[in-house]
Amino acid sequence: MTRQERTAYRTFVRAHHPDRGGDHTAFVEGLPRLRAAAPTSCTALIADDDPRLDCPVIVVHRRQGLRLLLDVLRNIRRPPAPPRVR
Repeated sequence: MTRQERTAYRTFVRAHHPDRGGDHTAFVEGLPRLRAAAPTSCTALIADDDPRLDCPVIVVHRRQGLRLLLDVLRNIRRPPAPPRVR
């Protein structure tokens, strides 16, 4: 979405959104028209001959929160105890 399209979209929403005191019917009728004009994906903004489109997509799952903390605590190794030989 270009800067001008985004500006037009935001000004429309500010003027017609019901929470901002705008007309509900005008908002409901105008919103699909603006959404139809916007690109449906981010690849629509990239040229077809862009070399970034040839790369494979690699998804990396990272644990977060409590799961990450538990994994870190499990992997901490205690130093080995001295041998019990006299």
